[in-house]
Amino acid sequence: MKPNLTINNLQKIYNNKVVFQGLSISIPLNRVTCILGPSGCGKTTLLNLISGIEKADSGELDDFQNHTFSYVFQDSRLLPWKSIQENLEFVLKNKYVSSERTELIHKYLDMVGLGDFKNYYPERLSGGMRQRAAIARAFVYPSDILVMDEPFKGLDIKIKKYIMKKFLELWYEDQRTVIFVTHDIEECLMVADKILVLSHPPAKINYEGLIQIPHYERSLQDPKLLLIENKIKQVFFEE
Repeated sequence: MKPNLTINNLQKIYNNKVVFQGLSISIPLNRVTCILGPSGCGKTTLLNLISGIEKADSGELDDFQNHTFSYVFQDSRLLPWKSIQENLEFVLKNKYVSSERTELIHKYLDMVGLGDFKNYYPERLSGGMRQRAAIARAFVYPSDILVMDEPFKGLDIKIKKYIMKKFLELWYEDQRTVIFVTHDIEECLMVADKILVLSHPPAKINYEGLIQIPHYERSLQDPKLLLIENKIKQVFFEE
């Protein structure tokens, strides 16, 4: 198996605006890759191209089409007429027999601290709880690649740290490939294995780096992470 998924010479134009022109990147398998960049640089568009929601004008997305995807968005996108358990059951339809579905659902809801809320409907949950349910739903689906588009945006700091911790606990269970978009450098430093910083359009890679420190040993005061943070800040708003 190839160690990386690759994008070569990607081009995408919207209404005469060149978003990508000749962009090439590598995504390591079974790791968390974080994509940073200013608003409007094409981060969400890149996720849509990777997952097949949109089509590139030209270029190669090597081997992505042979993988299955699950998603976590900025808003939870839970079905409001279904309970939390039913939301997870919905994505598992035809994937497992009933007993296996129930076991998996209970496992993942317990892991995100929602086992006692499985029969609640989304409107009865806080925003942080809904987002935890969305993360559990994404992980319970047997995908190869998890795509996350600013899933922690708008949450207060305490809730965000808790959800990030739960996300990492889930990730260590299967270590699937994660592609994660954010505006928040600190989020990136705490969860990413690889960091890519995009420029303004037509987007190019302004910074690319790896974090070798295990997730549970990371501190934002660590000199190694501070060095990476400074490098990111130097290029984050580069034109």
